[in-house]
Amino acid sequence: MITEGQHDVFRSRGLLRLERFLPADEVIRARDVVIRALGRHGCVQRDGEWDLTGLEQLPQYKVSSTLGQGVGLSPKLIPTELLDTVQTLAGGACVPMNPSRRLKPSLLLSVPNSKAWAVPHNGWHVDLPKLRNRGMPSGVQLFALLDAVRPGGGGTVVVAGSHRLLEGMPFLGPSMKHAKRLRRLPFFADLMCEESSKRARLMSESHREGDVDLQVVELHGGPGDVFLVDMRVLHTVAPNASRAPRMMFTVRFASEDVLEEMMLASGSNSSNSNVA
Repeated sequence: MITEGQHDVFRSRGLLRLERFLPADEVIRARDVVIRALGRHGCVQRDGEWDLTGLEQLPQYKVSSTLGQGVGLSPKLIPTELLDTVQTLAGGACVPMNPSRRLKPSLLLSVPNSKAWAVPHNGWHVDLPKLRNRGMPSGVQLFALLDAVRPGGGGTVVVAGSHRLLEGMPFLGPSMKHAKRLRRLPFFADLMCEESSKRARLMSESHREGDVDLQVVELHGGPGDVFLVDMRVLHTVAPNASRAPRMMFTVRFASEDVLEEMMLASGSNSSNSNVA
C-alpha cells in the first residue's frame, strides 16, 4: 500500500509515480505481444534500431487503435495491490470505466513523428463528461510503461496540480471548456501560446497560481513504471522525437458512486478514446 506521504502528493499534484510496480514477467510478455503486432505491420528492430516505415503513413491518432486490434493485453499486468492503491486514491470503490466493467488494458503506442520535442501548446483536455463536481476524484487513470520511454519519447504530458483549479466549479467537463477557462490565468496563457520558450520553463520548475503549484510533467521512465493520474488533471498527447516506439497502456477507473452518471453522460465513446 502507499504511504500517507504518497497520498498527500497525489492530493496536491493529482499525479503519483510508482516505479517498477508491475510484475516483470507480465511486462516482458506484454511487450513481446506488442513487438509481434508491430512485426505484422512490417515494423522490426534490427541491431537496436527500429524500422517503423509500416506505420509512418498512419495518422498518429490511429496508430494505437490499429495496433490494438491485434493486441490483447492481459489483466494480469495489474496486480491486486495496484487496484487497492487506485481505490485508496479515489477515496472509495472503483471499477474500470467501460460498459463491461472488466479490466481491459488499452495499448498506447506512438511512433517517432518529430525531429524536435517541445511542450505541446494545444490538445489540453480532461477525459470526463459533464459531471457534478464532488470536490474529490471522480476517477483515476492508470498509465503504465511496457518499455523504456525516454524524455521526448512520446510520453503523455500532464499539468500536475491543475485538478485543484477545478475544485470550485459546480460541474466537470466537457473536455476542452476547462482549457479555455484556465487560459485566462498566466500559467495557462503561456502553456497554450505558440512560443516554445515560454512553455519550456513551465516544465523546468513549478509555478504558483493562487495557492496551487502547477508544473508540466512528461510521463517517462522504465518498464513496469506506473503513473496514477486524477482524471480532473489536464493532459495531452506529445510528439515522439525519439527513435523508438512509445509502448504504454492505460486503464481508466471510475468511482463506483458516479459510474452510472459518467457512462450516461459520456455515451459509448469516452472509455474508448486512447489518444494520450
